[in-house]
Order: sequence, then structure tokens, then C-alpha cells
Amino acid sequence: MSCPQGEPVGFSASAQIRCSDVGGTYRPRQPQTTTLYRIFQEHLETFIAQKESDGLFLPAFVKDELRAFLDCGVLEKGLARIHCYNCGYDFAIGFSCKGRGFCPSCCGKRMAATSAHLVDNVFPHVAVRQYVLTLPIHFRYLISYKPKILNRIMNIFLKAVRSHLQLKLNIQKSKSHFGAITVIQRNGSALNTNPHFHALALDGLYQEKDGILDWQSAPALTDEEVIKLLHSMRSKIIRLLQKAGIIDDDACLIADPFSDDDQILGSITRTALTAPKSGQLFCLQTQENYHLQQKSHLCAAVEGFSLHAATWISAHDRRKLENLCRYITRPPVANDRISLLPNGMVSYRLKNAFSDGSTRVVFEPLKFIEKLAALIPPKKAHLIHFHGILAPHAKNRKQVVPQPPDSDKLDYADQENRSTKICNSTWAKLIKRVFIDDPLACPKCGEKMKIISFITDPASIAAFLKSHGLSDQMTSGP
Repeated sequence: MSCPQGEPVGFSASAQIRCSDVGGTYRPRQPQTTTLYRIFQEHLETFIAQKESDGLFLPAFVKDELRAFLDCGVLEKGLARIHCYNCGYDFAIGFSCKGRGFCPSCCGKRMAATSAHLVDNVFPHVAVRQYVLTLPIHFRYLISYKPKILNRIMNIFLKAVRSHLQLKLNIQKSKSHFGAITVIQRNGSALNTNPHFHALALDGLYQEKDGILDWQSAPALTDEEVIKLLHSMRSKIIRLLQKAGIIDDDACLIADPFSDDDQILGSITRTALTAPKSGQLFCLQTQENYHLQQKSHLCAAVEGFSLHAATWISAHDRRKLENLCRYITRPPVANDRISLLPNGMVSYRLKNAFSDGSTRVVFEPLKFIEKLAALIPPKKAHLIHFHGILAPHAKNRKQVVPQPPDSDKLDYADQENRSTKICNSTWAKLIKRVFIDDPLACPKCGEKMKIISFITDPASIAAFLKSHGLSDQMTSGP
């Protein structure tokens, strides 16, 4: 039996383990009580209608994800029944919307599942270095919905890192094996659309000798090497964008090379970002004497391009590695940082203050929804990429990745058509792994509870909620 609409939820980037009347036990979240839910409930249809009245039609996948958020975790839309066979205690959790763009619960669950999978089943016990590549602001507008171009930039980025390691270790390409995973984050800290690249690369290479892989650690990285890497990446990215028709031969940005009938760019990106004004051109220096700035240790910047490589994880610090994996796969939105001002504006608190001292950004409700809509990735765009020997079908992958017992393996967050058993174990293990408490421990007797059914019929849902005293909870929201 598969989960009808996804998986049971009650999981987000913010803690969902609360103290109930019977002690410290898991209690499912109540999405209707959040500020984010209230904003969508009151303004989403107005936002969609306004766009359509302006002739800017949102792509179907964007509208579907925006509307599905209003059903995420809501019991009256469908629920999983969890039962204790020892004492007869029951409770319910709602289905997830499986959103990939901004839903704090679904993105938080995907963050935890992906991080656990990477640490338990992918990264070998060797040192790992994080490389972060960001692009000029005026490029972001034009490539945010161009997954092929983003992937080509990512390949330039990873090939430069690999070539650097091969040169530094003096190992031939044919006899070396590089490994990395990359996440293309689509947003900045202020909910601005900002596609940039986080790569966790093995800090060294596997050298193949007579079919045996021998790990070779890379010497310490230097500031000069970071500057050289950025120089190489920048030159190749500029050539790529010239061939793609995004900038001209003089490295000046073409004002808007996309046609008006491009629905994605027309309805989301043009309005959600600070786009170039009509006729305005941005130029990059192509001379070899352009100014390279060393921002800090192992971090360089030039003409809007920047490369950060200061984060390094030792071979056996798995907890720090998992925290870093969570950081690069984190949700773009946090519920506890959203608030409504008395004038109806939406305030989003920044995690770290800007250089000018700003601690929050303020939006009109419709502009806030527009910002989140721009963060929804196209359906076929992968959220995480595997490279080299860490790729799923790499020939020698099994020789280097960890091989945990079957009972400890966690399924990847995006798998479809999971069985009841998989839904049960994955959801429960993730919550226990992140929040310590076991969500399937009965709050009355302490015995293990089980997910016994998925209820989707409206009449059956209403009957279950009424019999368990949950009907009032469904109407307690805004």
C-alpha cells in the first residue's frame, strides 16, 4: 500500500517536538496556525488572478505547488492513522505537499533525508572541502530558469576543481577518481532569487593502481590557488554565456534575450527580480588586468563572481559533515522568521544583519508570494547532483562509499510510490535522528506505535477527527 499523496508529515526545519500533557513526546505540527499559511490563505488566489489579469500566466507547475501548500499537513485533506496496539492510543498526521520550492515542512524533511543519505551512504571517510561559487547579479535574472545553462556552469565549476586536484597531486586524469556532490541553491538570505553553487568535494583523489583505489589527500589549499581557480572559472563561464547569446562578444549583457511568450520568465523572473531596465547593458572586463579581490582567507571575488573555499571537514567528523549537508540543502524559508506588521505588510527577519545594519526585509503580501513563486524549480531540474566516483552508476563507487547495514539505510527523499513500511520507517527515523525523541513512542504507555492506515475519503476523515476530538482543531486556524 503506497502513501496516497506523499508521506505523513509533521516535520520542518523548525522543531516539531513539543511537550504534551503526558510528557516530552512528538506532536504533529498545525500548519494553519503559521503566519505563512495565513498569508497564502488570504492572498494566493488574488495573486494568481492579478497575474492573469496582467496577461502574465503562471506555469502550471508553479500554480500547482503554490496551491498544494495550503493542503500540506492539513488533516481534513487526508491523514495517516497511527495506533498503539498496547493501550489503544491513536493520533493522526496529515499528508505532505512534497513541495520542492519553499514549503518549510517538505523542504525541511528533504533536507534531513538527503543529509542522512549523504553521510550514511555516499561520503567516504575522507576529508571534504566546500566550494561555493556565486555569479554576478545581472546574470542571475537571465539564467535562473535555464537549467541547461546552470548545469553547464556547474560542470565548468567542478571540472576546474578536479583539474586543480589532479595538478596538485600530479596524478593523471585516467588514473584518478574525483568525487563531489553539488546543490544549486536558488535563493539568497532575503528571499531574492540567487542561483549559486555549493559543492562538497572530496579533498583529494583516489588513485587507481591495478584495480585498487588508493586515497591521496590534497595538500592545504592556498589563497593564490583560490584566486587562480576563480580566474579559470570566470573565463570559461563568460565564453559559455557568449555562445548561449546571453552576453555579446564584448562581454556586455544583452538587455533581455528572451521572448515575451516565455511564460516562466515573463510571469515570475522578470517581476520577482531586479531586472535590467530596457536598453541597459552590463559589461564585464575581459582584460587580464581586471581587479581580483581577496575577500578573506580562501575567498576571492571579481566583477560579481566569487569563490569561497574556507570550509573544510576532517575525515572522521561525520556530525559536522551532516550539519554542512543540512546547511546546503536547507529550506529557503523559515516559519519563525515571518511576521505580519500592523499595516498588513510581511516582515522577514534576516538570519544575519546586512552590512548596512538591516535586520529584516519587508514586502507587500502579493510581492512576498511572488518572491516564493520564483524559488520553485522547474519539474525536471534536479535538486542535487553527484559527480565522479560518487555518482550512482560510477564503476568503482562501491569500493569507496560506506556500506551500512540494511536496517540503518534511509531512503532518498524524492523516491516515489513508497510502501507503508518505508513511509513508516523513513519518517520516524528522520524525526528521531534530528530531534532525538521517537515520534512512534506512545505517550501513554511508551510502547511502539504503528502507522496502520491512510484515510482519504472526506466522510471517513470527518468521522475519525470527530471521534478523536480533533474537529475543533481543524477550525481553530485563521
